[in-house]
Parts: sequence; structure tokens; C-alpha cells
Amino acid sequence: SSSSNAYLKLFGSLGESDFITIPNEASLNNGGEFQISCEQNLGQLSTLIIGQNSNKTKSILLANSKWIID
Repeated sequence: SSSSNAYLKLFGSLGESDFITIPNEASLNNGGEFQISCEQNLGQLSTLIIGQNSNKTKSILLANSKWIID
């Protein structure tokens, strides 16, 4: 268990999303899947950043963070 929160941010040809908090495992009841929505049209998506905030700072997840993204 971790006190940090994971987030994602989407980038597209027409703009970028705000930081979107990824639900923690305890709040998910459907095998770890969740849906997100963005109020603005981002156009064609080009980049996805996944990170976590720890000590009130945001950092990109490192390879040794023991995360599995499928």
C-alpha cells in the first residue's frame, strides 16, 4: 500500500488534459479497469504520461516502481 496517488495526463493534436487521478485498487470492483473522460476535445491522441504524486510533488513513474500497465 502506498500513500501516493497515481495520475495520468493525455496530450493530443488540439490540447492536453488536466491531471486525472487514477483510482486506487481498493476503489475498483471490476478487475482494475476504469474509464476516464475529458471535457475538451484533445484531437488525435499522441502521448500518455502516467505518474504518481508523493510528498505533494508529481513525478513520472520509474521502471523500478513495480507497476504493471496492460
